[in-house]
Amino acid sequence: MNPFKKIYEWLDNYFSSDELERIADLNRIIKALREQLEVQNEKIARLTRDNGELVERIIELEGLIKQKEGVYKHLDKEYKRVWIRYGKRWLLGKKNESLLLMANDFVRPSRTLAYRYRKLKSLKDVWTIRIRYVRDNYQYNGCLDVWQFPEETSQLGAGDCDDSTAFRVAVAKSLGLEKDFGLFMAVGFYINSKGQRFGHAFPVMITSNGEWYILEATSNKYSPVRYPNKHYEIHYLWDENYAWQIGKYKFGGQVLEWFDLNKRRV
Repeated sequence: MNPFKKIYEWLDNYFSSDELERIADLNRIIKALREQLEVQNEKIARLTRDNGELVERIIELEGLIKQKEGVYKHLDKEYKRVWIRYGKRWLLGKKNESLLLMANDFVRPSRTLAYRYRKLKSLKDVWTIRIRYVRDNYQYNGCLDVWQFPEETSQLGAGDCDDSTAFRVAVAKSLGLEKDFGLFMAVGFYINSKGQRFGHAFPVMITSNGEWYILEATSNKYSPVRYPNKHYEIHYLWDENYAWQIGKYKFGGQVLEWFDLNKRRV
């Protein structure tokens, strides 16, 4: 004997068929509302987690901003801020288009670079990217010096010291790898063991406690070298925001005229 038979009979006698249908409808509505409530609770939990991560990221960024401001103050205290104009640079493959640029434009963070190298997790990893060293006069049919944008260097997989430097600095900045240091692009001289001086570009890392390190961009080996150093002289230094004159050497009116950039085309 079904123990619920009497209950069903009592319900049939107590409620009309229309009322039973309404009750069934209400039960379905209640079930649907409960399912929606569960979905909303899951969304709220996810948003709470996301907000927590966002707050942590904001706190981290505020710390990085303060740290970078500390590096800027260190540089401003010792050195003079300058503007470094690149002049007109003709775009690769577009003979009739040119841009009036500042040196800062070559090391700006890029979404393209951030996505392309998203698997890299540290500054050391950036030096695992191989950039074949090629002089500009070979790559650009006799042009003395042409600065490539980091995206161009990425596509070509080749360049000289300034191209490798701008590329590695821009990739590091695009990936947000500046943690307890600021990363800059520098121009100056490399002095070999015979005392010969060669114009050179290279990345410079300045830590939050004011220590300077040279990072050789033309090498695929990550090996920071303390500065001052007998093999390197820094005369100008910049990041995506500002530039400073470090050394006493002056490159004539425009600092980059030393590289003859304003007189050459791609």
